[in-house]
Amino acid sequence: MLQSEKQSQYIDYDLVSRTKYKLLKSLYRQFKQNASLKSQRSFRRFCQTKSNLLSAFAEDERAKFWQWLAHEQLNHCQKLCLSLGMQTGLINDLAVGCAKDGLEFLTNESVFALNAEIGAPPDPWAEQGQNWGLPVIDPKKMADNNFAYFRQLFKENMQYFGALRIDHVMSLRRLWWCLTVNQQQNGCYVYYPFEHLLAILKIESHSNNTCLVGEDLGVVPPEVTSALASSGIFGNTLFYFEKNHIGEFKHGNDYRDNCMLMLSNHDVPPFAAWWFGEDIDLKVSLSLCSDHEASNLKDQRQIDKQRVLNWLNKSELTLESDVNILFNELVKTLIQTPPKLFSLNFDDLAKQTLPINIPGTDREYQNWRRRILTTIEDVFSSQQSLLNDLTDLRKDND
Repeated sequence: MLQSEKQSQYIDYDLVSRTKYKLLKSLYRQFKQNASLKSQRSFRRFCQTKSNLLSAFAEDERAKFWQWLAHEQLNHCQKLCLSLGMQTGLINDLAVGCAKDGLEFLTNESVFALNAEIGAPPDPWAEQGQNWGLPVIDPKKMADNNFAYFRQLFKENMQYFGALRIDHVMSLRRLWWCLTVNQQQNGCYVYYPFEHLLAILKIESHSNNTCLVGEDLGVVPPEVTSALASSGIFGNTLFYFEKNHIGEFKHGNDYRDNCMLMLSNHDVPPFAAWWFGEDIDLKVSLSLCSDHEASNLKDQRQIDKQRVLNWLNKSELTLESDVNILFNELVKTLIQTPPKLFSLNFDDLAKQTLPINIPGTDREYQNWRRRILTTIEDVFSSQQSLLNDLTDLRKDND
């Protein structure tokens, strides 16, 4: 890949794909020519063990080799994490759906509904609602073969990991279907066999010794939150969303303990951008809101910024304080609250201002393409003092 491409702000996935497959084909050729007997046996054993899943590749040995390569690398990476003292190691992320042109959909098409796509209803962070363009599972068809597709999906996604984060975990209970009615975009909630799916999820979690985190942000039925808690499944708490009935940020001691707490995540702007209102300016530039709407949003943001200062309750901090100092104080306070898990957004550590994703957009913004130009080593080196402080505070809090 060209060095200039590696330094561009956004990833060219067409170029990445061409480069990746060129290298993967070369790896397969090298394997066929020079693989040790041990590697050959490991590959054959993998193909036998995974024969049902790999049947979609028919006689395409090269595609099976690539699957084996991923299997070996994930196994090695998890073992390395644990050997270095990590209690959980890798955390996998299970997306809410799959691509229409992907192998998962094409080999299980009978389980999916026709003429519907996964999305979400309007909320304060995506006022027009969202259509994610992903096919939806038919709740009547998914029970076929004793929920075979669902069970296999979770089993495979837990195999190499210490924990599994389930995106949009509310979909176990109900899912927003985006439909076209009389050439107009519409939608409705469709309900799923929640008790059956939750039982399967807990069984697979126990069988694979994998911790579960359910992303329950947005419009969440109360029975989902209570079921996660009673099942030993962590929920997900985002600082921005935790407000009381008068709009003030909740006291940290009021946070539930059975969750993963975050200041920000991939669906909201990095803290620095939020603090300076740069996410609002970006929306205006992308014609996602009018100047009048932006003015109202900025007025509300000023109120929320003062609420952050009220929440921190540190007299030396003001609206004019350095944003990096504010961030440090905020995360050091958050890490001392009750939630058992705490996650830092790498975008915040890397002091990013451009978002990685803007919910509700498709072609307006280059979602999931923004590159962090600072190396991982440099980010951690520059933030080592903060990370040490957070580690010490967490130990003291325990």
